[in-house]
Amino acid sequence: MDKDVITLIEVTKEFSLGLFRKKIGVNSLSLSVPRGKIVGLLGPNGSGKSTTLKMILGFLSPTKGEILIEGISARDRNARRNIGYLPENPRFQKFLTAEQILGYYGRLLGLNQAILRKRTPELLERVGLKNAAQERVQGFSKGMTQRLAIAQSLLNQPSLLIFDEPMSGLDPLGRIEIRQLIRGIGKDFPSTTIFFSTHILADAEELCEQVALLKKGRLHRFCGIDELLKTEKESYLVVTPDKV
Repeated sequence: MDKDVITLIEVTKEFSLGLFRKKIGVNSLSLSVPRGKIVGLLGPNGSGKSTTLKMILGFLSPTKGEILIEGISARDRNARRNIGYLPENPRFQKFLTAEQILGYYGRLLGLNQAILRKRTPELLERVGLKNAAQERVQGFSKGMTQRLAIAQSLLNQPSLLIFDEPMSGLDPLGRIEIRQLIRGIGKDFPSTTIFFSTHILADAEELCEQVALLKKGRLHRFCGIDELLKTEKESYLVVTPDKV
């Protein structure tokens, strides 16, 4: 069994902006994500985080380079069988209940009714939605929707979880709840790899063991979170008038 779950080899993604114009979203990115770790993909907006995740998931094809998942090319649909995915802005059919949503996605994953009857209440309890199982999603807050999306990502008991900005748009309490959920998943399923993107250093500091820092589509650093915090410091110049 490979020690790395995700391997990117000199991956580049170019976007066409019209006649003879191109934009490079990701530039010669090489990265290996180890098994059983919580790893953050950190960088400012526009640094290539979401583009990188979408290429790993097969939503986008790299212009150059190769991406492997568990040693299988990301272009192969079999590589995605053991992945759970949380998009930045999850959307569900609003006329369905939380329980029905999990049943619907479970059937898409090929899970039988016996498994779904057992797994659905367990997952709803894990994400704090047990009492909202019969509520329609149209009444859910942003935080509740995000928690339901995490439950959906766990349906097939994946070995790899990919979360795109999981705390995006949440209030402070919602951010804490999602952090606790991710931390709990990492603790209860130690063989599961969690790879998530964020532009907030505090999120990475709270959750990650290792961090890949992107800048303008390139890998700036890949290191332990403690090492990053020692070196990535901000400084401020305070200027005051001569006379107060």
